[in-house]
Amino acid sequence: MADKSHSFLVAAHDPISWPAEIRLLKTRGLRDGSEVLDLGCGPGYVTSAITRDLPAVRVTAVDHDHKILRLAGDLLAQAGGRVRLLRATVEALPLAVDRFDFVIARYLFQHLESPVAAAAEACRVLKPGGRLAVIDIDAGMWGVADPPLPDNCSRETGALAGRVDEAGGIRGRLIGRRLPRILRAAGFVDVSLDAFVYHSDDLGVAAFASQMTAEKYERFAAAPDPFVMMIGLIATGARP
Repeated sequence: MADKSHSFLVAAHDPISWPAEIRLLKTRGLRDGSEVLDLGCGPGYVTSAITRDLPAVRVTAVDHDHKILRLAGDLLAQAGGRVRLLRATVEALPLAVDRFDFVIARYLFQHLESPVAAAAEACRVLKPGGRLAVIDIDAGMWGVADPPLPDNCSRETGALAGRVDEAGGIRGRLIGRRLPRILRAAGFVDVSLDAFVYHSDDLGVAAFASQMTAEKYERFAAAPDPFVMMIGLIATGARP
């Protein structure tokens, strides 16, 4: 599995878009009391949010980086036996078939050389009828900024190009448009693609600082009445 930049994925212990994400995830089958697999869990911020918002859920959190898993272990200590940390690559999970009710892969697929293989592994470990949710971006529809962000801000690469470049290159930045095909190729059925929106009128401009370079953020925040609205995508599918 390719290395990934967790600085792009999360800005704080609660990712700023999480309230919008979990509302949509609940409509796509995420339930309290479920057995959940968090693929590419990083330092555990989303795993922590899941266990907080769904107090009866049990989570297996997977990442390939042992140093980051140590950070996750510190953050998730309060969850006790409800969270299991596992070092593994997502294309070859050391997990039994038919185990999980729900799998989440958040801003992971943009970094993978073989996202179909990762989705197929998720399908293998899901129970029949269980669902995979892939949360990611497409730079062709990243959102809007007013005023437009300066430098290297094309329609195709997206206004947050500086941060997204660090995360995965042009192929990764365009993963959103491919997600339904990836899930179907991996054997999923009942595939859907939904969008969620989060913006600075709700969250404040400062909440978006980590998703720009420092120079771009300083110039943007100094503008009169700045506004940022970002769009994320969630593709979901069911194991037959």
